[in-house]
Amino acid sequence: MKFTLSRPNILLTFTLLLSACSLKSQSVNYRIQENDPDKRNLYIHLNPFNTQCYLSNISIGYNLQATWMTAKLFQVQIDYRKAYLDANASGVFSPSGLKKSSQLEIGGVFNFRYKLKNVAHKVVLHSSSGGGYTYTKYIMVMGEARKVAGLRGGFLSFLSNHKVDNDITEAFTEYDLKGKANDGQVRYLRDSVNYETINYVAQSTGIYAGIDLKSLKFLVINGEGYGKRSCRTVNNFYADVLFTPLIKYELKPNAGQSYLNDVDVNISENKRRMLGWRAGWHWIFNSTVGFNSKMEIGQQPGVPKKSFFMTVGFGMSIGLKTKNLGGKDEK
Repeated sequence: MKFTLSRPNILLTFTLLLSACSLKSQSVNYRIQENDPDKRNLYIHLNPFNTQCYLSNISIGYNLQATWMTAKLFQVQIDYRKAYLDANASGVFSPSGLKKSSQLEIGGVFNFRYKLKNVAHKVVLHSSSGGGYTYTKYIMVMGEARKVAGLRGGFLSFLSNHKVDNDITEAFTEYDLKGKANDGQVRYLRDSVNYETINYVAQSTGIYAGIDLKSLKFLVINGEGYGKRSCRTVNNFYADVLFTPLIKYELKPNAGQSYLNDVDVNISENKRRMLGWRAGWHWIFNSTVGFNSKMEIGQQPGVPKKSFFMTVGFGMSIGLKTKNLGGKDEK
């Protein structure tokens, strides 16, 4: 029988070789020790680094967050963020004692999906680095994962710092800040005395609503020649619409801008953005004490100009098991 190296035969040979290598990489004897995605239902996150970047400002702070999966149908969520470095609040001409930006959310998730699924878990057996490359050996092990999907919503409050740049070369636009003096006149704000930037804050209060998707895995195996290895993760994706009908502006002049003390900027002539949005991803190492990281992008309500933002944070997570208020976890 004559065998020619035509293109189909070459492809077939290459495919068989890849399959053989794949089978060889999977030929590791192991025993499952734990397979319990419901091992924890309360996650507390202590993140000392949380940076939020806007087109008009950047802040670095901390983030305290907790998610309690209280029952099959409901989750409780709390999220507090506070800056310890705020570019707009710490400028050369900023007044002393100016509060730095902060954010508070209190809400929950109503689950419409709460199921256990048998899925493949990636279990890393060994990894090494060399020559600018990282080599990883892993196997795929079938195990249970908790899939949760729900509608989320709650209370939302933002405090953000802003400033009026004293750039006389730029013409005013409809989005620039206006102030109402004691004489009743409404004028665009610009420091024509000291030629310094002018600080103001925006307090936005309202609600958020969106969708929340979670995948929880906790699989521990004992691999022959490798010992105990695991796949322990929580992946959380979410997207929200933000609505803050209550937006208050307050002028914060410095000591040399005392002539602005009686100027009111919380007036209807100043435009406000009541609607915003965000999408985020939160990754958690599913352990009693572990690591977490999160990222968000979106458009924050409040000041309408330059409202797009990106948030990145990471820190320590604490995972606990509490009594399920809805009874046993369902399959």
